[in-house]
Amino acid sequence: MYYSERTAADWRAFWQRIARELGARGVAAPEHLSMPGDLLSHWAAPELVLSQTCAKPFRDSLRGKVQVVGAFDFGLEGCAPGHYRSALVARRGDGRDLEALVAEGRLAINGLCSQSGAVVLRRLGADLKEARVTGAHWHSLCAVASGKADLAAIDAQTWRLAVHHEEVALQVEVLDWTKPTPGLPLITALGQPVAPIREALDAAISTLPRDLAARLGIIGWVPLDEAVYADGSAF
Repeated sequence: MYYSERTAADWRAFWQRIARELGARGVAAPEHLSMPGDLLSHWAAPELVLSQTCAKPFRDSLRGKVQVVGAFDFGLEGCAPGHYRSALVARRGDGRDLEALVAEGRLAINGLCSQSGAVVLRRLGADLKEARVTGAHWHSLCAVASGKADLAAIDAQTWRLAVHHEEVALQVEVLDWTKPTPGLPLITALGQPVAPIREALDAAISTLPRDLAARLGIIGWVPLDEAVYADGSAF
């Protein structure tokens, strides 16, 4: 879910390590990472080995159709291992507080199916019917920075990458943070063996070169199951 033009080579290199570890444990896996156009069909595919989804589509469409393997740990400040949260960002110097922006501001969301970009705003009382749908957290951030939107919820890992690498982040400010929730679930098809997949993740992450791990932001992963994602009221 953090794959982009800038990070693509690093994610491909990481996947090749995971694929080798899966193969060593008898789990057939594609050699190369792919980015499907139809995500729901991809996530529900009976041959799926490993992918990353979001809590809302898991609850809405995937529960009972896939197995949850766990979640990456990005070592995010204020979050338990394997958890994340969202930064509520506004244009620097706007002057309005969060309550006013939720009530009257122009909202940017990456998609209505996003836990960290849309559901969290709805929980604050925002009406998303007129929200600008940008397609990605990064695009939502750019919309706020450019004045096309007044408020957006940006997941903490995207925000950290933006702060480290992008001038756009200098044009916005964080008004508040949502409460931490379990991170984006790693999933596999119902017929796949979860234990060897978890072992492969352990091995691949523990041997990541330090520079590659730093660019990805991954410090580990946490085994989780579907129960932690099943109750939407917990998010």
